[in-house]
Amino acid sequence: MTAGSVDVQVRAENGIAETLTRTLYFSHYGPIVTMEGLGWTVDRAISIREANESNDDDHRQILACNRARSLEEFQQAHAGFMGRAGYPIGTGTSFLLALEFGREGPRAKALLTYGQSEDPNSRHFWDQTELFSRKAWRPVRFSEESIRDDLQEEIIVRGEKSS
Repeated sequence: MTAGSVDVQVRAENGIAETLTRTLYFSHYGPIVTMEGLGWTVDRAISIREANESNDDDHRQILACNRARSLEEFQQAHAGFMGRAGYPIGTGTSFLLALEFGREGPRAKALLTYGQSEDPNSRHFWDQTELFSRKAWRPVRFSEESIRDDLQEEIIVRGEKSS
């Protein structure tokens, strides 16, 4: 693991920008992160790698779309990144997982950024998108007991018996 200093411009209470220096830690997998319930120690660390990290067009496209002040500007921003093969963005973050293997079994938090269901009337259409917008995660259930304790719906699927 290596440490590096990063200067960050922040707005002070008086409204004037000031520079704060923060120490970030990195592994060969990417930056080391900490979040509630998944802190790091000398024995373990959580690292998250952005699959689209090297795609500069992705960031420029998102920035251009965010700067749009009308539907027309938004469409122009999209059109500026269109190619004969479509959007330049070929990959991106859709599923996030932070996983720890401990003495008592796996412990994880995850997120499917665009939601689980394709049905707009389903409670699972936007639920994880809302979590993503709040930088929140959902727990991942591994044991039968934890799955049973969190059961929200049970669907039994039966097919025809084969002869």
